[in-house]
Amino acid sequence: MYYVIFKYNLKAGKKLEEVKKWMRENEATQARWGAVAADFYRPLFSPGHSFFARYQVKSLDRWHEAINSPQAAPVFEGLAELVDFDKSERWVFEEIPY
Repeated sequence: MYYVIFKYNLKAGKKLEEVKKWMRENEATQARWGAVAADFYRPLFSPGHSFFARYQVKSLDRWHEAINSPQAAPVFEGLAELVDFDKSERWVFEEIPY
């Protein structure tokens, strides 16, 4: 299993509630892309407009192919209205079973 984690910064005037609505609207699509689970986090003691989105995926190849397909464009256009992609960061982690 893999975890794809994004650090996003909300655009001025945007609220986390809008991101949560976007997630609910696109949850089924992301599941078709291979997301098994998704979580959102924000730093507790850090003021600001940053938050993290964590996607658990079984196949990085499937995820990568889906997010780079032309069908993904409307999903990301909606997110781009809420967050500043230029200030975003991304990490990919592999789960270590024990």
